[in-house]
Amino acid sequence: MWDCVDTYMRKLPSTAAHAKQNGWLLAATGDRNVTDIETYYNRFEVVDIKAFRDNSELQKFTKEVEWTNYIYNRGWGDAPLRFVASQLFFLVATEVKQFCELL
Repeated sequence: MWDCVDTYMRKLPSTAAHAKQNGWLLAATGDRNVTDIETYYNRFEVVDIKAFRDNSELQKFTKEVEWTNYIYNRGWGDAPLRFVASQLFFLVATEVKQFCELL
């Protein structure tokens, strides 16, 4: 997964800037050998669909991920992909709310 994400960040530097601002390890270190994939561990989420649907760069990223077929061939799941999307296309501090206190 990281190779695909890293390649995309190199093609679209604004995504790398978002990821660095969010403090995301891959963007901060450039380490493509990271095996511990960060993700949101949940069984329930509330998403502003408009924020995902109306972001043309996010749509391009989604199509590029789909084009690899890795979702099917390598079992890339929706949780790590949603985490990656939040890191690349949103400012986590102001645009993402985690409700960890509900545990």
